Amino acid sequence: MRYVKHQADLNWVLVTPESEDDAYLREHGIFKLMDHEEPHESWDFTRWRTIEHLTLQPTLRILHRTYNMVPIDAYEPERPTVIDPATGNTATSLT
Repeated sequence: MRYVKHQADLNWVLVTPESEDDAYLREHGIFKLMDHEEPHESWDFTRWRTIEHLTLQPTLRILHRTYNMVPIDAYEPERPTVIDPATGNTATSLT
């Protein structure tokens, strides 16, 4: 299971909690990260780009991350993302 914590800049950062106990996670503001439909190398990145969508389920303390494909030249507003502090990568920079 992967975990994330909300940052002041509205992005989320991957964290490794000391305990997976629900009380500990709630006390430290940590949420479970559920990835859905991760990008696949068979996707055509020459015409399409991946857009990351984050949906929070606060009562269950789960952050759902899904991906959509949009044409490269389509306007998409800046959105919060999940950042891996070990590599500095975001989901959109992985593709």
